[in-house]
Amino acid sequence: MSNETRAKIVKAAPNRWLVFCILTLSGGIAFKLSSMKDMFYVPMQQFMGLSNTQIGGALSAYGIVQTIGLIAGIYICDMFSKKYMIGGSLIGLGAVGVYLSTFPGYWGFLAAFGVMAILGEVTYWPVLLKAIRLLGDEKTQGRMFGFLEMGRGIVDVIIASTALAIFKAMGEGAGALRGGLLFLLYRKFLLNHELCKQIALQKQGTENRRLRLEDIKTFFSKIVIVDIIKFM
Repeated sequence: MSNETRAKIVKAAPNRWLVFCILTLSGGIAFKLSSMKDMFYVPMQQFMGLSNTQIGGALSAYGIVQTIGLIAGIYICDMFSKKYMIGGSLIGLGAVGVYLSTFPGYWGFLAAFGVMAILGEVTYWPVLLKAIRLLGDEKTQGRMFGFLEMGRGIVDVIIASTALAIFKAMGEGAGALRGGLLFLLYRKFLLNHELCKQIALQKQGTENRRLRLEDIKTFFSKIVIVDIIKFM
């Protein structure tokens, strides 16, 4: 891609830093279901009836699908619209979360991890990296990727801590585990909505402007305050 084309893309993205924040948040949340063992390992054994071997088998299946799927992901990320790929992946991951909240049997659990590997590693992650690259020019791309990894780490800690807090507040039983899983998928649906809205604004030719403080306040109020009210 030529510098002139890239400059046009950057200029056409007046809300690119807000979109970047949303993409970073999605990057920190998208893989929380597939790493749910980090938060709910013992509850998964107690309430989903899974053994150490079965949990390990699901993670192995995830890794196998991921390794093979990443090869396909190299080509898929250039074939379809980023909006539909990222949005569809987040919705799909949320749907898998709904299924996991029903506490399926082992084979259903295994299949869910295979589907999450496809949605997270094949149709989401390569497209996310491409979207971040296109948001910046040659002077800001390195900074954006650095902020992406830093932001993903911060979001990961916040989401995991919040999910555990919800689990504890709801009594640490089967219903509490279900509530923690539903919290994780709810984040995906909300982020998908915000992301699609910002991309739609860009395509409508919104006038070029700097990211306003009001945008940040509105966005994070939806991300944080709504959750607190919802799970109190």
